Amino acid sequence: ALISALYIAILYFVPASIKPLSTALIIWSDPAGLGFIFIGGIILLEKGEGLHEYLDITPVSVNEYITAKVISLSLISTLVGIVIVLFGLQDQADYVLLIAGLALGSAVFTLLGVSIGSAARSVNHFLLLCIPIMLLLTGPSIFILFSIKHPLIELLPATLLLRILLDAMGQ
Repeated sequence: ALISALYIAILYFVPASIKPLSTALIIWSDPAGLGFIFIGGIILLEKGEGLHEYLDITPVSVNEYITAKVISLSLISTLVGIVIVLFGLQDQADYVLLIAGLALGSAVFTLLGVSIGSAARSVNHFLLLCIPIMLLLTGPSIFILFSIKHPLIELLPATLLLRILLDAMGQ
């Protein structure tokens, strides 16, 4: 809530001419960055507490466990994105496209975070793994803002998400 309030405050002071682009970039950072980091932290916390050892004796399968994580974090990320757009752009956005893009983008990055969090042995190891991976997956996406195109950049999930969000904001 605090981070969302900060984003909304920033958007309040952004000039109207770049507000749609700024909103898209702010929202883009949430599923791509925060969802990825949060799920890694959650997985590591659960591993540290030994909770994963008990999955074998619960009626929940590993696939159901992962699906629940993906759905819950995607829902949170999507709701946060909607709130930011409601306060930042009001009625200037395509909410159907926004919701679809955020839900799908969040799911993809949450699954990536689950994969890396599961492989990591500690928080430091997770950070060592996730920072270069996130830079590779999200960094090149910024090039599309400068009309730099390459087929490999277009295939990145972060690029696809950014394109959807820009479209949803009318950019």
